Amino acid sequence: MKKLLVYIPSIIFNIVELIMIYLIGLTIGILPQQIIILFLLFVLTRTLLKGQLHYKNWRKCFVWSVIVFSSFFLMAKSEMMIASIMTVFSGYILTQKSNIEIEKLENE
Repeated sequence: MKKLLVYIPSIIFNIVELIMIYLIGLTIGILPQQIIILFLLFVLTRTLLKGQLHYKNWRKCFVWSVIVFSSFFLMAKSEMMIASIMTVFSGYILTQKSNIEIEKLENE
C-alpha cells in the first residue's frame, strides 16, 4: 500500500496531462479517434523501443508534451498519414536508442 502512495502524484499528473492534451486536440478540431490513434502510436513506439527519456521537472514535461502533441494534431488536421509517421518518428527520437552523446561526436 505504501508503494502505491508513492506513485499517486505521478498518476494524477499523467491523467491531468492526458486530459489537457486531449482537450487541446478537440479544440483544434481533431476527431477523437485521431487523437486516440496518435496517442497510441506514440506510446506504443516508445514502449516497444524501451529506454524512454523523461524530464525530471513536471513543468518542462507538461510544456513539451503539449507542444509535441499540438504539432501532431495540427499535422493531422491536414494529413493523418503524415501525422502518424511523425508521431512514430518522435516516439523514436525520444528514446535512448536515438540519444546522441555529444562527447563522442566531439572526439571524432
